[in-house]
Amino acid sequence: MIPDIAKLFDLPEETVSEMIALQWYSVRPSRGHSDMADKVAHFYDQLPEMDQQAVRAVVSAFYSHVVEKQAQELQRRYEAGEDLLAP
Repeated sequence: MIPDIAKLFDLPEETVSEMIALQWYSVRPSRGHSDMADKVAHFYDQLPEMDQQAVRAVVSAFYSHVVEKQAQELQRRYEAGEDLLAP
């Protein structure tokens, strides 16, 4: 999907990926993680390993669901001719 968006806006794929990461996840390429990740990292590090595994499983499942929904919405907007970079 990113190659199609890049072609549509005549931008490099890397630029489109960075724009999506910033808009959807508040992640800047130079940092690789969001401000929220900084806030919860300390608490996560204090958990026992078993609880960390549970947190990772929940986050992974939630992330997969969110990414799928966002991809569907982006595809719908693309097909409708809407602004793909709008929040």
